[in-house]
Amino acid sequence: MNNMRALLTINALSSLSLWIDFFLIFLVPIYLWNSQPYEIATLAFSLGSASLFLGPIAGVILDRIHIKTSLLAGISLRFVTTLGFFLAPSFEWFLIMAILKGLSNMLYFPTISISIKQLISADSRTDFFSYSSLLDQITKISTPLLAGVLTLWLPTQSIFLVSAVLLLTTIPFLKHIWSRLEPAPANDKLTIKAVFIDLSEGAKIFRSLDFQLKIGFFYSLLTSLALACYDPHLASLITSLQFPAVVFSLVVSSTAAGAVFAAIGVKIKLIKLNEIKLRTLGLTLFSLAILAACITLYFAPVIHPSYLIIFWFVNGFGYELLMISSNVILQNLCPAAKLGRISASFRSLQMLCIVLGPALGSLLISSFSRASPFILASALMVFATIIAIYFQHFSKRLENTESQTT
Repeated sequence: MNNMRALLTINALSSLSLWIDFFLIFLVPIYLWNSQPYEIATLAFSLGSASLFLGPIAGVILDRIHIKTSLLAGISLRFVTTLGFFLAPSFEWFLIMAILKGLSNMLYFPTISISIKQLISADSRTDFFSYSSLLDQITKISTPLLAGVLTLWLPTQSIFLVSAVLLLTTIPFLKHIWSRLEPAPANDKLTIKAVFIDLSEGAKIFRSLDFQLKIGFFYSLLTSLALACYDPHLASLITSLQFPAVVFSLVVSSTAAGAVFAAIGVKIKLIKLNEIKLRTLGLTLFSLAILAACITLYFAPVIHPSYLIIFWFVNGFGYELLMISSNVILQNLCPAAKLGRISASFRSLQMLCIVLGPALGSLLISSFSRASPFILASALMVFATIIAIYFQHFSKRLENTESQTT
């Protein structure tokens, strides 16, 4: 088995475990302890709190310790916290496990990014991420069905054991890549002084990054904020339009279907674009889908469910292109010695957007209407798309000018 297949298998099993955890984390407290909405909101915040507050520090540490140490710590803590969810006797213990689960994910996923940087060659990364995204979307679609079937035979809390077993099944594939993982440079020793120096030089490190990587972070943060503004309120919007619950399921499924088709299109070379153009295309489709939904919600005399299904298919297609291209750009342009701190710090900022987005959406809904978050989301994405098209056109003109002068 080659490195790509081993990492894809690790990612697929890990993703299935992650989505089972997410599905159960918000289901179990309601069924077992009759948790109230504010408790579920607290649980969601606890799950992201580690990335929100500790991301930059974790990133610095990950860049300075052996990748085997961070990978072993991350997957061990993920396994232990999953067992902790299974054994939690009360909501308070469940909340503690959620905080630790967020910490484990914060350690594990940047480490996987470093592993991909080391083991997957630059010319194979687009293929790798298209495969990985396709498997992840299939996992998202199948997880609710799988968890629902398992509840027929197992107590709901016991399904966490299935997630734990999935993590254990990654061990043979981790063994395959284990000897090929390279340690951090010898001069990058982990000391308190070194951590503080790296943190204090955060802005300097960011300025030194390639422009396309920096502007890509900006696009991704705007996308996260836009998505977080409207996505948590989508179910209530569909309910307010007096559509049955099945419409919400169809809209969510169409998003996943769009993402699957995007991943397939990139993998079979149906979409033959470099990662920069692919990112611009993804932003354009994503923003057009949100803008079309916004215009329809405000101006269409009759709103048919099929409109929403089509819009969200395009939404999922564009978002997946954006994710694939952003992952490739991060791997290709971020220096290996800084990948841990850059990816962890970005996840921290992204988590801030995910926390702020629903609050902004709620504020807009209470002040105006249920469709109003789409106005803000549309404005953010159209702004990002215009910038992306401008810089792509500008860089092309610059390349043509340089080629003519030489």
